[in-house]
Amino acid sequence: MGNTHRITGRKADGLESRPDVIQKSRKTTPDFSFRDEGSLVLLTPLSPSAHEFVEERIGSENGYQPMWPTVVIERRYFDDIAEGILAENMVIA
Repeated sequence: MGNTHRITGRKADGLESRPDVIQKSRKTTPDFSFRDEGSLVLLTPLSPSAHEFVEERIGSENGYQPMWPTVVIERRYFDDIAEGILAENMVIA
């Protein structure tokens, strides 16, 4: 699965390519998988707490979610969602 990273709550575009924004986490198992698709971000819950987070905070009926439980997010909304994930001490890889 590669390196596990924690994305900090700083506001920025292209988080995945900025080493000052991404730092290695001590946690070995990520809670979410992050995939940058340009104008969209795909966020896949991997742990039970991540599944609970997307069910309670995002929901399958929130916009067009054809890949549920993978959440399709417009890039402009991802930073706020990532901040909520980090506030719950979860890891995005």
